[in-house]
Amino acid sequence: MDITHRYGSHMSDPEKDLIVARPGRVFVAEDDAEMRAILRFALTRRGYEVTEAENGAQALELLGEILLGLGRRHMAPDLVITDQCMPGCQGLDLIEALREV
Repeated sequence: MDITHRYGSHMSDPEKDLIVARPGRVFVAEDDAEMRAILRFALTRRGYEVTEAENGAQALELLGEILLGLGRRHMAPDLVITDQCMPGCQGLDLIEALREV
């Protein structure tokens, strides 16, 4: 995606230089495989890097590795999309655990 398209053509050249062009990172926690595929398709099509978990327990494990693992903090997601009802850990429990990190 072109930076002027993403942030608007009103930006001056020095302002454009300050923006680090990297894709946004989205973490998707969804137990429905079809919904996960739809989200992955829509997000990657728009240039996002997507990491997925198929249930709440896996989401906690993966996010723990990313957020607490040595040298992996740079992989932290910019956005977490979570299903509310999942096996292993509910969506609100996942959000609560993330707030504690």
